[in-house]
Amino acid sequence: MKIFLYISFCLISTLAMGQGVALKTYFDQEKTVVKETFVVDDTIANQLNGPYTSFYLSGTKKSEGFYANNKASGEWIYYFENGKVRQTGSFLHGRTVGIWSDYFENGNLRSEGIISNGKKGGEWSYYYEAGSLKSRGQYDGEVRIGTWNYYYEGGGLKAQTLFKNGSGVYKEYYVSGQLKMQGLNKSGRSDSLWVYYFETGEKMAEGYFKNGLKTGPWKYFYKNGKVSAEGGYDKGQTLGNWIYYHPNGAKSAEGLQKNGIKDGYWKMFYESGETKGVGEFDEGTGAYKEYYISGNLKVNGQFRGDYNFGKWTYYDEEGNIEGSALFDENGKGEYEGYYINGNLKMKGQLSQGRREGEWTLYKRNGEVAGTYLPVYGDNNPVFMKSEVFVQQANDEDYEKPEYKFKNRKSRYFTPRVNEYKGVIFGSNPLYSLLGYIPLAVEYYLQERQGYELIYSYHRKPFFGNHEKVETGDLYSTGSSLVARQKFYSKDETLGMFYFGHLIGTDFIKHATHVSEGGTLNTSEVRANENRYYYGIFIGDRWLKDPANAGLTIDVYFGVGIGKRSYSPQYSGSTYDTYFEDVKQSGTYVPVFFGINIGYLGFKKTKNPIPSPR
Repeated sequence: MKIFLYISFCLISTLAMGQGVALKTYFDQEKTVVKETFVVDDTIANQLNGPYTSFYLSGTKKSEGFYANNKASGEWIYYFENGKVRQTGSFLHGRTVGIWSDYFENGNLRSEGIISNGKKGGEWSYYYEAGSLKSRGQYDGEVRIGTWNYYYEGGGLKAQTLFKNGSGVYKEYYVSGQLKMQGLNKSGRSDSLWVYYFETGEKMAEGYFKNGLKTGPWKYFYKNGKVSAEGGYDKGQTLGNWIYYHPNGAKSAEGLQKNGIKDGYWKMFYESGETKGVGEFDEGTGAYKEYYISGNLKVNGQFRGDYNFGKWTYYDEEGNIEGSALFDENGKGEYEGYYINGNLKMKGQLSQGRREGEWTLYKRNGEVAGTYLPVYGDNNPVFMKSEVFVQQANDEDYEKPEYKFKNRKSRYFTPRVNEYKGVIFGSNPLYSLLGYIPLAVEYYLQERQGYELIYSYHRKPFFGNHEKVETGDLYSTGSSLVARQKFYSKDETLGMFYFGHLIGTDFIKHATHVSEGGTLNTSEVRANENRYYYGIFIGDRWLKDPANAGLTIDVYFGVGIGKRSYSPQYSGSTYDTYFEDVKQSGTYVPVFFGINIGYLGFKKTKNPIPSPR
């Protein structure tokens, strides 16, 4: 409603005392609900001078204080709508000064401290709603300085930070006094490296924050010190390749994540290394298959938005249908389990693949055996009678991303959302001992393809002065260019095995020094060798992480077939004997072998998504 200003002239007070004019504003045009009352010197300048009171729409007092020369001055009180004091403090010429106190609606103190020049200064204390001390420390111009202590609601030191220029190392403790986490607090937000600990002292997690959000690489650990999960974050959301491990160190699952959900190819494993499940996500949606350790199909279903969706079918070890469920968009579904003869065995609700609520179990003859509630221990459900059921929960102080899976489609030529794309530079200076130096550059598509160009500079002897080579000894210079296409397999413990094909060409100049007419003078005699060829090869590329930048080693072996052209750059056959060791046949059968060391960089992970979410 429009605020309607009603001016009432207090003529007697004005004439007698010169106290000014009392005014009121209203919430409504009918002037029945007062919004505020105040005093002005006159109705022309409308400069506030005197007491001021504001009200809620309900009519209860909202604030009260005093104005002098149109600026708030003296003590002010602010109220909740229930009438309880919300805040108290003082103004001087319109600026907050002195001690200011904030309160909860129950009347207990929320915070209290000094305002200096409009900013927090000196000691400040913060409290829990129940009344106990929450934190205490010093401010200097709104910036925290010195030692700040933080307390548990039930008492006892929770955390401590020593601030300098608004930044300091924050250390938080368990109730027992053991270190729980530590890291840099910068302007009230987590920043840089943070480390979390189990109460028994073992490292629980470590990673980086930026402006209060997880950013960069993170690792999570089991109590035995082995990594339980590792991957990256961007602005608080998981991004890129994530790997999960069993407590024995064996890989548990691996796949891509984007904006906190699974996105791309995923694979999970048993502790013994056998494949447990495979799938491929497109922003958390897609098909998923899980297998017994024998390799037989165990579960077949779909995910949508990271939830179980649609029909899911469950099989026993022999391939018989063990049960089925139909899930809604929230990941909840009614499950029916069957005996081998097809009779109903059990019925109940699943939520995100876990049994919940009351379940009904049946005998083989169809009679109801009883109603039960599932209790999960070590992630395995056990049915217990409803009347003895006790729900158990395990809350953690940090969130370790989980994983789900779906089927992979095309292998080499279908781009995956959020797959890593980068450029690999490689070489191996040791090959100079064999007379050449390779320089390789490859456009890499994560675990699918590689397009590589290899330039090699030939010189033999490589480090010798060709002008001083003995008369009659051969030396050579030249270059070669090879284009290769690779087809990578999935990354395994020993790397990414691959196969491929290539085309290449070599241009080599062979030469020697010969004497001229029996004198000491010598001249250079040359013969050119050009080679053109096609080949196939196999190899293995090792990367610490196939979905991130880093060091890489490439080993390959192959054979080819091609044509050679040999052309002497002299007349007659006088110098033929000098070039007898140079192969001159028209058929060229090269053997390829190489070990290149390189670096994968220039990260690019995004692929266009076929349709909007």
